[in-house]
Amino acid sequence: MKFVEGRSLSDLLKTSPNNRLGVEESIRIIKDVLKALDYAHMHGVVHRDMKPSNVLLDRDGNAIVIDFGIAIAMGEERRTRTGQIVGTPVYMSPEQITRPKSIDHRSDVYSVGCMFYEMLTGRPPFCKGEDGVDASEFAIQRAHVKEMPMNPRMRVESISTELAGIVMDALEKEPDKRIPGCGEFLRLLDEAGKGSGIRQADKRKDPRTSRIGWIIALLLAILAVLLLLLVKVYWSHHP
Repeated sequence: MKFVEGRSLSDLLKTSPNNRLGVEESIRIIKDVLKALDYAHMHGVVHRDMKPSNVLLDRDGNAIVIDFGIAIAMGEERRTRTGQIVGTPVYMSPEQITRPKSIDHRSDVYSVGCMFYEMLTGRPPFCKGEDGVDASEFAIQRAHVKEMPMNPRMRVESISTELAGIVMDALEKEPDKRIPGCGEFLRLLDEAGKGSGIRQADKRKDPRTSRIGWIIALLLAILAVLLLLLVKVYWSHHP
């Protein structure tokens, strides 16, 4: 491949305040990553080892996905020993850990979700020795399979509800419940960038919004009736 003059996303995170990037910069970089992976997936290739050190940033800030050394073609015979887990535990999808011989492009979606989480919050979804995870690779793998990560908005309040929801959708344990592909991941980020507000799914999850609306409407109706009665009383005494 051509020489890329710049540095890795991993190096950028290490030198950034609190090891995280701003929302706009994070989205811009992750979109480049998603476009590259979407192209690979359309050609039947799964990366299997997406992580910040495998993303290079050129002098113009463009992100380039590298190191397809353990990539596989969808449906091909795996060239690893039976049961061998390949990849980096901090960014591995649950199915990459539990059934490594039957993964597809949605595994990369999960790994990108882990990267995006780290870019926005300064840390991956699960870290050794934190949040009840002990200091072993097995504990990290178990957390990916069994535990739900903390919502990124609870770590950084400036992350919007909508963007946090997209990240959590990318980190669903079951591939069938996850964002179905990098192209859809891109579309969701584009929609979020249009300022479309909280997604309909989020509104359904929080019934308080509709209850408050009904209460306000009821109070306004009562106020209107009281005003009407006051007007009638006034005119009855001042014909």
